[in-house]
Amino acid sequence: MERPRRFDLVTALSLGIGSAAGSPLRFIFETPDSGAVGVLPWALIPGLLVPLYMLTHVAIFARLAAHARGQERMTLPHAA
Repeated sequence: MERPRRFDLVTALSLGIGSAAGSPLRFIFETPDSGAVGVLPWALIPGLLVPLYMLTHVAIFARLAAHARGQERMTLPHAA
């Protein structure tokens, strides 16, 4: 799993250096703008995908918590 983390770090650093104003290695010359997020299909990301992923995570954590509670009940000694 170490390889993807390094790749993410290298990608983030190269994009940061490549888009920084005054950087001698700059290769992205667009001005920062969030106007594209308000136009479809990009509006689907904050409007649909982010809430969907949040609900998915809540459901996963609820099932994990329920499973953990069930495991605790099975491992607790019964009072005689």
